[in-house]
Amino acid sequence: MNGGGARVLRFDGELTGADSFLDTLDDACATYRRDRAVAAILLIDLHVLGVSSIDTDLHSEIARHLRRSLRQGDIVSLIEPALLGCVLRDLLATAEIDIIAERIFARLGQPFAMRGGDSIAVSFSAGIARLPEDGQTVRVLLGKARNALAGARTADRRRAGVTSIVDAAE
Repeated sequence: MNGGGARVLRFDGELTGADSFLDTLDDACATYRRDRAVAAILLIDLHVLGVSSIDTDLHSEIARHLRRSLRQGDIVSLIEPALLGCVLRDLLATAEIDIIAERIFARLGQPFAMRGGDSIAVSFSAGIARLPEDGQTVRVLLGKARNALAGARTADRRRAGVTSIVDAAE
């Protein structure tokens, strides 16, 4: 995974390659160490129904659709084909992670219109890792989110694996 190649959609809708997903996650870790600001990472594996591969324009449309569920300062990045990453920063408490994740999952669960007027439906699996509960470094958080995503993929589509409570939920 090359962070420099990640395409980031900021909350304001500007698509840019200037900020990388990994840099943003690293900054969230540094902010936690300095200010104790809680953060989370969501990895979302997408499957667009009726589409064999997801192109950049389709990723951008999905990211634009998701941004309505995010807050100022949160980002959605294209990490690799069909895999989006969200960094939720400066959270007041870990309970806020669940609220934002549920909004994202509800939005993804509904078909939505693209700019050309076509409607698409998405199925997905998601893995969540929380800072600081699941780790305090980029490497550990990514590993935990990927493990949670793998668990969600095997358990059931459209289900999120949350690393810090995945055992209790089973």
